[in-house]
Amino acid sequence: MDPITITGITAGQVRDWLARVLPHVGEDDTLPMLMRVQVTVGDGYLLAAATDRFTLAVAHLPANTGAARARFTIDGQWAREMAAELDDHRRADVRAVLALGGATFSIDLPDFHDEDFEPYFDGEWNATAIGPVTEFIKWEGLVRPLLTEPRDPTPVHVRADLLARFTTPGALSLNPAAPTVLAAISPGPGMPPLVVHSPGRDRPLVLLGPGFLGLLAVLRTRAERPVAATPDIDPDAWHAAWAALLDGQRAPAPVPA
Repeated sequence: MDPITITGITAGQVRDWLARVLPHVGEDDTLPMLMRVQVTVGDGYLLAAATDRFTLAVAHLPANTGAARARFTIDGQWAREMAAELDDHRRADVRAVLALGGATFSIDLPDFHDEDFEPYFDGEWNATAIGPVTEFIKWEGLVRPLLTEPRDPTPVHVRADLLARFTTPGALSLNPAAPTVLAAISPGPGMPPLVVHSPGRDRPLVLLGPGFLGLLAVLRTRAERPVAATPDIDPDAWHAAWAALLDGQRAPAPVPA
């Protein structure tokens, strides 16, 4: 593979690009390829993808890629360390240069000088890029058929801890007027509002946002282990019941079976 140099992006953009997928990097050392981030160099863009099989995240970053095309993976821990290093307001607007040469992928900030280091810190980090890419999940084939399905309004069940990977931890905005939209109260790097698309039939939810695509596994409902039906609740009655309790009149009515 010929050396590849990618310019026209900033350190802050690279930081946010990585931050979008890092919560989804696998931690199971029996599946080492899922402990990595897949990078795709496309026509005028970069993609970063990570999955642990329960969630998937793909982040899009516009970039001057020229005629370069490549796909490789980088170590997830290295990507975390780089995102942390780039999470510095002094570096956010500094020009970043990404390069792939042989088996090495690097992030270079040629215009950044850190006075805490002597003579100065040149801002270059390297990681080993490995293959073959056939070992990583072919996520495009998973996503395409889900996107073509019409929206299924049937309620679905998901793990709250997996859902939290897509938003700022502990700060999920629930909007009763738009229940299919997830938005972090205080969006951090890589946390855009997300539209939720459900293709139904126990298939993963698709989460779509600016420069972001994700999949979230749903809890399958089996006949032998049915999920309890949601009781019919009159919100006004519950409002009145609790208001009465707080006024010392009576306790709330039980939930209907």
